[in-house]
Amino acid sequence: MNSDPSLGEAVDWLLRLESSQSGDPDWQAFQRWLNAKPSHGVAWQRVNNLFSAPMADLAAVDARAPGQRALASQMLNQPLPRRRLLGGSVAALLLGVTGATFGNRVTPLTQMLADLHTSTGERRNASLPDGSRLTLDARSAVDLMFTQDLRRLRLREGALHLTIADQGQRVLQLENRDARLYSQDGRFLLRQMAESSLLSVLQGRVRIAPLNGDVRWAQSGEVLRFDQHTVRIEAPSLWSRGDWMEGRVDAHDEPLGELIDALRNYHAGWLRISPEAARQRVYGSFMLADLRRTLRALEESLPIRVQNAGGWLVNIDLRNS
Repeated sequence: MNSDPSLGEAVDWLLRLESSQSGDPDWQAFQRWLNAKPSHGVAWQRVNNLFSAPMADLAAVDARAPGQRALASQMLNQPLPRRRLLGGSVAALLLGVTGATFGNRVTPLTQMLADLHTSTGERRNASLPDGSRLTLDARSAVDLMFTQDLRRLRLREGALHLTIADQGQRVLQLENRDARLYSQDGRFLLRQMAESSLLSVLQGRVRIAPLNGDVRWAQSGEVLRFDQHTVRIEAPSLWSRGDWMEGRVDAHDEPLGELIDALRNYHAGWLRISPEAARQRVYGSFMLADLRRTLRALEESLPIRVQNAGGWLVNIDLRNS
């Protein structure tokens, strides 16, 4: 077993940073430890390389199967797994802890059985059996149900852009967690978020039927937020715009926290932002696929500091915090 204690300390820091919030004193303490000895940097890089794939996948899986990260952390804090880490088999340990959750590092397990799905950073275009056209945003999934008499889709998670082929009186039905949407033709965006859904009607009309609420119509140009009970008109925002189909996100005087949330579907690791930094207002157009360039542009234009802890964990805070 390696007698250098730096590896064990590096694991301790990984676990502390994984569970801490952006802006916590742990970050300053970690930087002091990292700069104290050259061996600390070497150990951190080794541990980061071993953990980068499993821990990034755990971040996505834990949102859908709570407890996976806590279980991994608990296992790693036990003496035996720590000794195994020093022997270089941490990846095998984590694979044993979470089993099939690491079957695909960048695609959540809940998406794997969907008819169409996308992974982190991926967008997908598809032609549907009725001639309609579909674009899926990153980390999205949809099921298709098309027969001679029926055309129906179900958005499992994420976001889509749909252009409906006009087939006269044959209505297309789109379902998600919160409602059923009906339209004969037209074009719209639908995004399923944590506690509600967002519909942006770009062309035509859409009938919204919340699972436990009153039906209403959405007209061309309207943005509506809805859950299973209510529907209300919403101001346009980066969530309702379709610029993600062109690989960018446009922010028009919007909170930095919302921009970072939009970038998370395009980054396999963790993006953390302090509440103070999240309140900064942002203008501009930012590339989704080039996270490093986007974060550098934000750091140059806003009073924020971006700290990269080895590639899989990025911390964003106010510059003078």
